[in-house]
Amino acid sequence: MLTAEEANEILESYSSKIGLHHSNEQIRTVFIPFTAVEWCHTCMREGEEYIGGCCGTASNIQSEVNEAFREGGYIDGESLRVVAELMISHGGVGGSYPFEKEPEVYPSVEEFKNLRPWDKISILWHLTKDRLIFQPPRQKKNHDDLEYAARVLENGFRFLDMHYMFKTFKVSTAAPAGQSEAGMSVFLARFLPALKLLNERIHELNPGDFEGFAIIDESKEAVSNGHGLCVYKTRKDAEKTLDVMGEYDSKDRLSNLQIVPVRVSATEGLCLI
Repeated sequence: MLTAEEANEILESYSSKIGLHHSNEQIRTVFIPFTAVEWCHTCMREGEEYIGGCCGTASNIQSEVNEAFREGGYIDGESLRVVAELMISHGGVGGSYPFEKEPEVYPSVEEFKNLRPWDKISILWHLTKDRLIFQPPRQKKNHDDLEYAARVLENGFRFLDMHYMFKTFKVSTAAPAGQSEAGMSVFLARFLPALKLLNERIHELNPGDFEGFAIIDESKEAVSNGHGLCVYKTRKDAEKTLDVMGEYDSKDRLSNLQIVPVRVSATEGLCLI
């Protein structure tokens, strides 16, 4: 097993952005030194290393890594532990450096650069696992942040979707007694406060009611473009958008579009007036 000094030397050779808690040499956060291409391959659904669609366990692993991507590549000790434990229970995703077995020889800097993304995370786990600071999810202090709540709920609904799918098809996870129950309890400890916060503060997102103009089709439904529904506060803006559509849409489709006055509200949605 590597000494702390040896592990530090390897870590620093991989990246200068490893977050060390210098007072006791415990590691609070780890920087995952992916290239932009590696992040895309790992976090995008179309990516070669994306595993989110495999199963519930893989989906949870994917969520933790996607969260690290949103945090600029940094993953906290608790999240890295979750990734490792779930990856071990999942049986890994192939590769040369499994999470369940410490490497006999660590790759050189150049070899590390050429590893698969999941192998890189595995190497970082083995180098830091004995000194990571683990903070349970309940210790997070940003529960008053709507953006954080939205992320928790996004991951939570995905978890529930997989949970009910397993239940519907009577798929057994073969987890030891109490583990599934504990997992659900911890999930609810995260999910319910976020749901409560969203319920209390969702009104902050409401821009208020207004009357304006929408571009609608023959079914009387507002059409959309890259910015969303084609609804505007002035007829002039609606006409500008219609002119742009004329440059790439077919004449048949354009002949079925028209600009009409509408009212928009959070209670009724979009209403023709």
